[in-house]
Amino acid sequence: MNTIISFPPSRKVKIAGRLLLVFALCALSFAYSCKKPLDEQEVQLSENLLKSQKKYSKLTGSRTESGGTFDLTDIQREGNLLNIAVKGGCNAADFEVVWDGHILLSYPAQVKLVVHNRATETCGTDRTFNIQIDLSKIIENPDPKDYVFHVANGSVKRDKSLNPDGSVTSR
Repeated sequence: MNTIISFPPSRKVKIAGRLLLVFALCALSFAYSCKKPLDEQEVQLSENLLKSQKKYSKLTGSRTESGGTFDLTDIQREGNLLNIAVKGGCNAADFEVVWDGHILLSYPAQVKLVVHNRATETCGTDRTFNIQIDLSKIIENPDPKDYVFHVANGSVKRDKSLNPDGSVTSR
């Protein structure tokens, strides 16, 4: 003898509602998993400032001389501007600063940047350029004086850090 199980109508509605909820959650998680995390997206913050974890890692990891070589000669902060002096390269527009997109919340807080010369030709090492970065594109509200800015050279392992007191250390 075959037994047919029958649920009351109110129970059928509850089961259908739960199945619909499970389906909706699965669909949302699938849709969310197809998007790049915000850390992986490249965002052009200004003409010479790019936010990109991937490019930052690539530039600091390889430190090849595929772009033009240069030296970081000085770093200074004037209000919300970070001035990076470089020696070498053909013109200032060839230089790009890449921020990894993170602010290390220590005290003082830390920001990691890498300077990259996009030009492939070498124009010698006697020309000096000043690259200005608007720090309000990185740090919205707090005072930039409460931060250490680590600036990596994208062509060789000669990096500098600007400390909150204005002193510069080489690494």
